[in-house]
This record gives sequence, structure tokens and C-alpha cells, in this order.
Amino acid sequence: GEGMKKKMFALAAGLCLVLGMAGCGKKEDAGTKDVPVSQIRDAVAEAYGENYFADYQMSEEEAGTLLQADTENWEEFIAEKAMISTRVDTFVAVKAKEGKAEEVQGQLESYQEYLKKDSMQYPMNLPKIQASEVKVYGDYVFFIMLGAADEEGLDEEAALKFYQEQNQVAVKAIEGVLL
Repeated sequence: GEGMKKKMFALAAGLCLVLGMAGCGKKEDAGTKDVPVSQIRDAVAEAYGENYFADYQMSEEEAGTLLQADTENWEEFIAEKAMISTRVDTFVAVKAKEGKAEEVQGQLESYQEYLKKDSMQYPMNLPKIQASEVKVYGDYVFFIMLGAADEEGLDEEAALKFYQEQNQVAVKAIEGVLL
């Protein structure tokens, strides 16, 4: 009902204050544009150009299995990963069904957690995994682990920073389309 919505909004607004997230409150009123996830994906892929390595598009079943996620909460999605097994590049864009964004966010965060803690990975991919991001804009939820390969053989800290910056390319592209 309406009261519940107000309560949730107050809660969300409070959370924004606590987390001090820039532009967090603004998002609530301005709202995101309603665009197909394919459009967002294309903007992201274009932003990376030849450094977009998530070249295999997963079916709903594959995505659900990989992310251990209940795809019933997904109204629309694109999930792509690198075909080459030595690459971890992954891009997931989900438009959640109304009121389900938080649940979807939780699922993508558990997947991220699993990658960081439990999955067996090539050492060279660890910084990229550590740098991965889950972003939420209204009903849209994203998992971002993309970008150029770190060719310089940077030390771990530098590599982490490098991949965090690489992910910002996607974040900018997403915000360019959605906000």
C-alpha cells in the first residue's frame, strides 16, 4: 500500500544518508530512463571498443545457473561473458521486475562474493575480480567486470586500481544512457 511505499522510501533515503552516496537521493525523484537493456549493453560495448571481451551472450538458463540467481525477478536482461576461459570478463544488465531490484542486487552481490572468495581462478584474473562492481540505478542492476587486460604485469595494488578504472568506462556508459 501507499504507507508501506512511504516507509520504504524513508528507509531508502535514510540509507542514502548513512552511506553518503553521491546523487543517491536525486535518483529517487529524477528516475532512470526506461530503455531496453540491449541499448545499455551496446553503449557499454562501444565504450570499450576492442577491449570488450564479454563476447558470449548467455541464455536465461545459463545466466541463472552461472549467477545462482532466480531469473523470475528479471523483466529483461543481458548477460555476457568471455568465450575464452582464461578471461573473466563479464557484463550482466538486469531490468528487475517492479520492487525486485534489491533482490537482484543481492543475487549479483553473492555471485561477486563467490568469485572473490571461493571460485578457482587464474592468479592474473584476481585483481580484475576484486575490482568487479555491482551497480544499481532504479530497477536496473549491473554486474561489471570488464576492460582491457593489464598488459604491464602491474603489482596487485596497481592492477586493482587499473581494473577499477576500466570498470568506470562501463559505469559512465550506463549512466550516459540511463540518467
